[in-house]
Amino acid sequence: MNVRDNRCIVLIVLIVVGFTSPAFTGTGVRIEEAKGTIEIQRAGASSWSPAQNGAILYENDVLRTAAASSAKLLWPDGLTGYIRENTQILVNLYENKRPSLISQHATIFLGAAYFLLRAALPGLGSNRIDTKIFTPTSVVAIRGTSFSVEVEKGTGTTVVRVTNGTVLVRNILQNRGQFVHAGFQTQVSLNKAPLSPNLMTRDDIAALRTWVQDSIVDSELLNHLSRGEKAREAMLEKLQNTIVVKPLVNGSNYQGSWDIGGGFSQFLIHELEKNEQVPSPLIVEQSLFQPRETALQHQARYVLTGQITLFELVRQGRVNTKADRYTERSHARIAGTFQLVDIVENTVISGTFSAQEHAPVLGDDVLAKLISHQLSPTEAVIATSIVGKAVENAASQATDSIRDYFRTSQESRNGLSR
Repeated sequence: MNVRDNRCIVLIVLIVVGFTSPAFTGTGVRIEEAKGTIEIQRAGASSWSPAQNGAILYENDVLRTAAASSAKLLWPDGLTGYIRENTQILVNLYENKRPSLISQHATIFLGAAYFLLRAALPGLGSNRIDTKIFTPTSVVAIRGTSFSVEVEKGTGTTVVRVTNGTVLVRNILQNRGQFVHAGFQTQVSLNKAPLSPNLMTRDDIAALRTWVQDSIVDSELLNHLSRGEKAREAMLEKLQNTIVVKPLVNGSNYQGSWDIGGGFSQFLIHELEKNEQVPSPLIVEQSLFQPRETALQHQARYVLTGQITLFELVRQGRVNTKADRYTERSHARIAGTFQLVDIVENTVISGTFSAQEHAPVLGDDVLAKLISHQLSPTEAVIATSIVGKAVENAASQATDSIRDYFRTSQESRNGLSR
């Protein structure tokens, strides 16, 4: 997508946001801590004028910062924006009297800004306040939080990093979004949904500190940690020390009659129950998609899920040229991945498993008998077959990794309590 397309999207934002809503009759956005070269382009004007501390931005005014320049903006609702160098940002302020809704948005064309939203300032009465940050590719809905928005010049690719609270990030052209929580980040391109959030690294936080004061970043991170500890304690009281085991997804080429995802989960339950160091497992036939929601639905702390990537029962022939002999054997193979989610600690433990068993070739009558039974450790015909043994070994591998995680976690807790 070229620059011309991105400009068209920005124009759409201006038309929809800027000219179809009633004017804002309150105060505007105040400029504070202007450093270096800061300029304003007033709505409808083509020229730029220097900006000073105390200047007010109104509906459809644009502010830009030059190299080695920055500014702090204060919105009437308590939103604060720290504007980085080489940034252009548009202000949108309007209100709808009938539903008492005040909309205070901003559009970042390029560059970066760091936003903090606190409680609304006194004097706004009973008005509801709607605040969003637009970019050429995304819409960020604010939920009382702090976060940064960085927009790449030319492509409009947007990176959103959250230091406290939660934001909802959507692609501006698609009704697809992601909730991004504190400590996580996402990226949005023009024709792609936001990427699944991933953890911010130390380098990401260090880069943020180069243009946002250390005290501000530290304060927001500490607020997040404080709230997180309170939430953690509340969840520990509410949740049971159990594992919800979701049927694994069949991502293999197998399309037979066995429910291999649900069957493997039953074998996994059977292996987990043998380990005293592992919390009690609970299998769920149907559950909500998100692991966190699944755990809360069953008041469990952990969710175990995954995917079967390979499942096959094949017959292979072998020719021994020295003995002039041909033999056939049957092979059962299974492989996949698993993820253990701890919703209290917000951690994910991932691992893989794979196993295979072989035996003299299985006749058609034996195969028919196997297929007539469910893939379950309680079915003796299955459990004693090469299929059952392969699945059992794979489940045992996954269980060993899970057991090691809980053993290490327990040792860490014992060390801290001494």
